[in-house]
Amino acid sequence: IVGNYFGSIALATVGFAAPVTQFYSFLSYIFVLGTQVLVSQQLGKGNLPMVCKVLTSGMVAAVSCGTLLWAFCQIFLNTLCGWLCSSSECLPLLQQYLNGFSWGYPLGFLFLVSVPLLQLDNDKKRAFWATFAMMVGCVSFNLLNVFYLHLGMLGVGLAYPCGCILASLVIITHFCNNKYVFKFKIALLNVGSVLKVIAQGVPSSSFYIFNFVRAFVLNHYLFETGGNVAVAALVVANTVSVMVSVVAIPRGITNTLQ
Repeated sequence: IVGNYFGSIALATVGFAAPVTQFYSFLSYIFVLGTQVLVSQQLGKGNLPMVCKVLTSGMVAAVSCGTLLWAFCQIFLNTLCGWLCSSSECLPLLQQYLNGFSWGYPLGFLFLVSVPLLQLDNDKKRAFWATFAMMVGCVSFNLLNVFYLHLGMLGVGLAYPCGCILASLVIITHFCNNKYVFKFKIALLNVGSVLKVIAQGVPSSSFYIFNFVRAFVLNHYLFETGGNVAVAALVVANTVSVMVSVVAIPRGITNTLQ
């Protein structure tokens, strides 16, 4: 949508935002992976009170971290964009894009942490519908932006929080349903559990720090050698890579099992 309707400069802008996206992934997956590991361990022991304590602590910590990241982006937006982007054409667009996109950080963290927990709690349908709601929200808002709202790159960024809101509404219904084992209770929030989640999550999520550095270095190298078009081309290449992996990885696993 960005490349087709807003052009290569807008697509390059998304590329310049990649280091922030990778850092966002690093922070969020600390809580995603750490919470999954601890919940699975306690579930295997049959310790349901501890399961609820861990998931409550992990979810609250994730949303809190997302809120702090949003605040950081809002306060230091101009400085951050100046550090990320060397292109005078892309800089104002990057400011708009990250301004909109960062509003999705708190609920984005919630979405990423909760979907695997729903699957562990035997609610695969709701996990699917939460993911579907995220996709529909993002695509629908992007199309509204293109044809009706005309918010430019601010609208492209705001598509993400729109998807997060819809997905979160689906997720919340799970924890309001008494037939499921996992319970979210704010009274169970425990600092010790938060620290254990972080300790479990950091080793596995540290891969995203490499991606953060790689994205930053590549962006500046490509811009110096090929300009905005080269940065935009990298966005396209990364998108194609993700699309191929979505198909190739499940097929590889299936073939291995057969």
